[in-house]
Amino acid sequence: MHVAIIYNPLSPESTRLSARLADWLRARYVQVWRGVSHEGRELPAPERVDLIVALGGDGTVLRAARLAISWGVPVLPVALGRLNFMSELTPETLYDGLDTLLRGGGWHDRRALLEATVRHQDGRVAPPVIALNEVLVARGEVNRVLIIAVEIYDAQVTTYHADGVIVATATGSTAYALAAGRSEAHV
Repeated sequence: MHVAIIYNPLSPESTRLSARLADWLRARYVQVWRGVSHEGRELPAPERVDLIVALGGDGTVLRAARLAISWGVPVLPVALGRLNFMSELTPETLYDGLDTLLRGGGWHDRRALLEATVRHQDGRVAPPVIALNEVLVARGEVNRVLIIAVEIYDAQVTTYHADGVIVATATGSTAYALAAGRSEAHV
C-alpha cells in the first residue's frame, strides 16, 4: 500500500503527528509520501498513491480532496483543526482506524462533487473547476449586478440578477449550517 500524508505546517501537532505516522506506516511496510497541505497541489504526484491521510482541519481536508480528485484516491481526514466537520478520526483513534483499513476493513463514503464551467458573454470559457464544498460566482471588483444564467447538463435552470451565486454540495451546505450554529442542516 502507498499512503500520502498531507499535514498543516502551521500546526505543530499536525507536523509532529505526520512524522510519527510516517514512521508507524513504514514499520508496517507501507510506502509513504509526506507533503505540506498548501504545497501539495504544486508538487508532482507520487508514482502511486492508494490513500491520502489529511492531518488538520477542514481547510487541510479540502486541499487534500483537491489532490485526491486529481489522483483518483480516497481521503482519510484526521481532526486536528478548529473546524473538523469532515473528519472521521481523531489523533487518539488514528492508529486503530488505520490498522483497520490496512487489514481491509472500514468503508468508503462517497461524496458528491460539483463541476462548474464559467462561460462569459464575450465567448471566453474558463477552465472547469471541481469542488467538494461549493462553487462561488461573484462580481469581485465589478461595481454592478451580474446576470448569471445557471445550466445543469446543458438545461437552463434559471437566471439570477445578483452580486453572486453559491452552489453547494451536501458536504458544503452541511458545513455551513453547522458553522452557523444550527443543530440540523436543511438542504
